Amino acid sequence: MTVGDEVRQIRIDRGLRQWDADDLVGAHRGFFNELEMGNRENSIYVLHKAAKFIGYVPKVLNIDETTPRGKMYAYRIINGYPLRFVAEKIGIDKSTLGRWERGRIAKEKSLQKILRYMETIA
Repeated sequence: MTVGDEVRQIRIDRGLRQWDADDLVGAHRGFFNELEMGNRENSIYVLHKAAKFIGYVPKVLNIDETTPRGKMYAYRIINGYPLRFVAEKIGIDKSTLGRWERGRIAKEKSLQKILRYMETIA
């Protein structure tokens, strides 16, 4: 199952047409068609619009929000924040944040900045 499949099922359950869903989340006409057909990459923009529509982070992503990495990724999805935006707020490079979010080890100084920031979003 994909994000598009999950969104499609919920849209159908709600009795909405694709363009109704487009309008609800402020997306361009055809956005939900592209998402449901698998023609959209899972960028933060796409995931944010999907989460805005369904009311939660898509379950098919299997994000463990009990971990700091999962919590950060879910936070970015819900708010539609790209890596660059959050990294600037934290005071680190976006590639450092991206690597950490994907499971790589960050330098201690960067890790401390990330964890301090996460305390403010709890």
